Amino acid sequence: MLQDLLVKGMKNTELLIALQARAPDCVLITGDESLPIDHWNAIRQSSIAIAIIDREIQPGYSPDQWDADTVHRWLHKIEVQAIGEVRRYWPKDQSTWKPRKRPRTKLVEQLQRQVRP
Repeated sequence: MLQDLLVKGMKNTELLIALQARAPDCVLITGDESLPIDHWNAIRQSSIAIAIIDREIQPGYSPDQWDADTVHRWLHKIEVQAIGEVRRYWPKDQSTWKPRKRPRTKLVEQLQRQVRP
């Protein structure tokens, strides 16, 4: 059962390794916008897909409502994501994940280090 993987304090790398071992071809649904930057190589080397729920919550939604509405609306697409695919979802749309145009400085620096030859 995957329930025991929901250990508080488990690092993302540990979670990705455990998911790969126990549930290959799964989709990890997360709100962690930096996961693809911080763990790009681990994601690409695995058979796990990543679905990121956008954290820019619109007025009129609580965080729980935002997550529930997004997953409910897009589950049919989430469950058929390709191996290694990373997508961003929000209630009205979805797209291939790309770093934000104005990401936090730490994320920009990490991405630049990964992209440089």
